[in-house]
Amino acid sequence: MLSAELKAFYRVAQLGSITQAAKKLGLSQPTVTTQIRQLESQYAVELFYRGGRRLTLSDDGVRLLPMVKALIQQEGDIEFFLRNSGQGTGTLRIAATAPYYILDLVKNFRERLPQIAVSVDIGNSQQVLEALDEYRVDIAASSQLVEDPRLIRRTLGTDPLVLAVHRNHPLAKFEHVPLSALAGHCLLMRE
Repeated sequence: MLSAELKAFYRVAQLGSITQAAKKLGLSQPTVTTQIRQLESQYAVELFYRGGRRLTLSDDGVRLLPMVKALIQQEGDIEFFLRNSGQGTGTLRIAATAPYYILDLVKNFRERLPQIAVSVDIGNSQQVLEALDEYRVDIAASSQLVEDPRLIRRTLGTDPLVLAVHRNHPLAKFEHVPLSALAGHCLLMRE
């Protein structure tokens, strides 16, 4: 569908590095470099300013980026349509920060629609939201609160916050710790 050169351009523009883009695309660094050069050569345009190890989008690159992102979205929509059209079958792709958030939902979904396969990828909040943004998944379940007008957000459940301290710690005397009691204490959080 979308040309390899445009996919390489999008990844390099997004990551600012050919090496990182190559890793993300599962290609070698020379392959991605060649794809970018071919794209620039074919249209006689400079898409990146090259300085050191970091690449910066040129003015033309800045203008091209939203068009390529729209094409990637359309490609994802087309793939979703073709994968799921007319059959009552298909695959629901989910990314989640922790599987226990969605296990019951997936179980209920599979009971109602057994002909639809479900795939679940696990990652941190950034990876999960990136997969959704790049149309690699259909749904993302994350504990991170995201305000993005392009997304529809639904609460799947709530998690209790639990404080773990040494038995001799001053906060250990509380049955329920008020938030104000946490002031001045070092807290370790997951993300």
